[in-house]
Amino acid sequence: MNVRAGVIALGLLLAAAPALSQIKPAGYTEGVVDRIDADARLLTVGGATFRVNANTTTSIYSLLPGNVVEVQYVVDQGQWVALDVIRKRENNGIQIFNLNR
Repeated sequence: MNVRAGVIALGLLLAAAPALSQIKPAGYTEGVVDRIDADARLLTVGGATFRVNANTTTSIYSLLPGNVVEVQYVVDQGQWVALDVIRKRENNGIQIFNLNR
């Protein structure tokens, strides 16, 4: 890499640094969908509300309350943003209890 390209790359990195510092590392959760607001693109899973982008694996319009999902997310400016939402299996209203506890 020549010096000019290195200087340009460093400049781009420094320009992006403030935006990168506001995004915290990705997290992961799995749970039952409590609520969906498709118009606002909000998904509530286990009491936590995530903003859902248009490019997630599963469309927000294909989800229903009661679906079990896996959510991979980042925290961007204090708001949870779903990077990926994957429907794991159907809950079908069946509650499973561990009687051995």
